[in-house]
Amino acid sequence: MQHWVVTHNPHPIPDTHGWNVYFRKLPSRIPAIDDLVFFYETQTTFPGRDRPGEKAIVRLARVSGTPCPISGIEPWVYQVPCITLRECFLPLAKASEIIKRPYFYRNNLTPISEMEYNEIEEECEAMRGHAAPPKGQKISN
Repeated sequence: MQHWVVTHNPHPIPDTHGWNVYFRKLPSRIPAIDDLVFFYETQTTFPGRDRPGEKAIVRLARVSGTPCPISGIEPWVYQVPCITLRECFLPLAKASEIIKRPYFYRNNLTPISEMEYNEIEEECEAMRGHAAPPKGQKISN
């Protein structure tokens, strides 16, 4: 089993887009069924969205299918379907301390080690009970 961090643009409110891995073209390394994926949501406002993103890891999911073509959310034309396991919240500053690759969040898909996965999982668990900022509120580092 492989572990990944996937970068997502902010989802609309209400959230009508799936939390899946999206691609413009299929890369050579693709998450496989049962791989675990953390979703990092960018802060940048995406055209047609009604809020800025969280600038944080916001969700953990398990890959549930193989790559397939999609339409309706261009420029993305492929997706790897996922099932959300739980929401979480880990700000970029803390995630960057764990994932020691510069600008990992600028990549669509980043493989992470089991040790990095476990550290992120522990930090997300430690953050439980600490409220994430309300949707759309800017997060400071």
